[in-house]
Amino acid sequence: MQTEISGPFIFHHLSEQKSTLEALAQALYSAEKTASEFFETDFDVTDIYVYPDHSMFKTRKYGLIGSFLSLDWYIGDNIGAKVLILSPDHPTKVHDFTSIVGAIGHEFIHTVIYRLYPHCPLWLNEGMALYLTNGRRGADIHQSMEFPPEKILTSGNPLYFANHNGYSFADTFIQYLIDTYGKEALLALLREGNYDKALGLSRSQVYQDWKAWVQGRFNG
Repeated sequence: MQTEISGPFIFHHLSEQKSTLEALAQALYSAEKTASEFFETDFDVTDIYVYPDHSMFKTRKYGLIGSFLSLDWYIGDNIGAKVLILSPDHPTKVHDFTSIVGAIGHEFIHTVIYRLYPHCPLWLNEGMALYLTNGRRGADIHQSMEFPPEKILTSGNPLYFANHNGYSFADTFIQYLIDTYGKEALLALLREGNYDKALGLSRSQVYQDWKAWVQGRFNG
C-alpha cells in the first residue's frame, strides 16, 4: 500500500486519486474538530485504510466469510484506533461518492470512543458517532419506522443494530440523555456502562422514558 500523510491522518491506499484523499481528509478534519470540542481533548495520529474493492474491504474485519455476505450498506468500520473505508470512487448499490466520504467521520468517532472508553457498548458507541457526525435529523425519519426493541441497548451484534433501525434512532438516545441528564452524566455512562450509577435509573426505565421522549418530540 502507498502512504500519504495529511495532518494527523495517515492514509494507506493502493491507488487513490489525490482529490479523493483530500475529500476524505476534509471530512476527517471536521469530525476531529467536533470530537475535540465535545470531549475537550486532542487525539493521536490515526491510520486510515482505503480499499478499492468491496469484497477486499469486507474481509479486513470479518475474514473470508465477509466476502460472501451481501452488505451493500457496509462501507466503513474501525479496528481499534484504525479506520477502514471503502474508496468513494468504488461505490456500492446503496452508497455513492458523497455518502462514503460522509461515513469516514462517523468511523473516526468510533476510534475516539475506543481510545477514551474502550469498554463502551455498541449502542452507545454508534449513538455517539451518529450524534457527532450524522445525527440530529428530522422527524420524518422516525414517523414511519418501527422503534428499536429494548434489547438493542445491550446487543453487541452490528447486524442486529442495523436490522432494528439503530442507525435511525441511536443519535436520539444521546440527545435525550444530554437534554435530560446533562453531558457529564452521559460521559459517566460511556465510561462506566452502568445506568443506575450514571443516571440514577435502571436501563429499562431509561429506555421507556427515551421512547416516550422520541414519540412526543418527533411524532407528536
